[in-house]
Amino acid sequence: MEPIDLKTLPVKILALETSVQPGSIALLDGSVTVYSSAFPTTGRTTQNFAVEMKEALTQTGWNPSQVDLFAVSQGPGSFTGLRIGVTAAKTFAFASDSQVLGVDTLEVLAYQTRGVLQGELEVIMNAQRGQLFHARFQCNDHISRLSPTELIDVDKWLLQKGSAAVTGPGIEICGDRLDPQETVDQELWQPQASALGAFAYEQHESGAKQDFWNLVPNYFRKSAAEEKLEEQNG
Repeated sequence: MEPIDLKTLPVKILALETSVQPGSIALLDGSVTVYSSAFPTTGRTTQNFAVEMKEALTQTGWNPSQVDLFAVSQGPGSFTGLRIGVTAAKTFAFASDSQVLGVDTLEVLAYQTRGVLQGELEVIMNAQRGQLFHARFQCNDHISRLSPTELIDVDKWLLQKGSAAVTGPGIEICGDRLDPQETVDQELWQPQASALGAFAYEQHESGAKQDFWNLVPNYFRKSAAEEKLEEQNG
């Protein structure tokens, strides 16, 4: 019997999407999702994530040591969710001697529209305080970024937006000021761990690598406490 070439086996991925509530977890064999589940709506802690990971591995019959890549939302998104998610991914990747890869949340949202959208896409997330995280993409067989992520007032974005389709959880705070015909299907508004894992797989296969020790959340803004302190200090 010829020895198995491990390089030809699908990469086993555990994906954590924690940028929004409640978030989700997925296991993938290469680009194929074999398990997907939403997190509980309360108790977003590293310990609870560990419980959900254990359940996912049990359901699929995987051992933690079999996971080749831990993929996690790097931001933008919830400060708490991103911090806990990145910490959990790094902790379990270190314990199992696996790779880790942070993935941009807006790029995942754009990736989710592949196959259902051709053309320009605007992706928005709620940044709180009447603002949005926003970026533009070109979506065809592949997605390409047309603009960097920016922090913009909701009212300003609504005034300047063009005719491109819109996706992302930021749609919810726009209310009836955004024509429903301009948005993609509602089931695509929230980032999903299964899509995050598939996107991470493509990046991994293209040679993307993440320095374990330098992986940190990308908040794209200072916290409310930091901004308040700056105002007080002039």
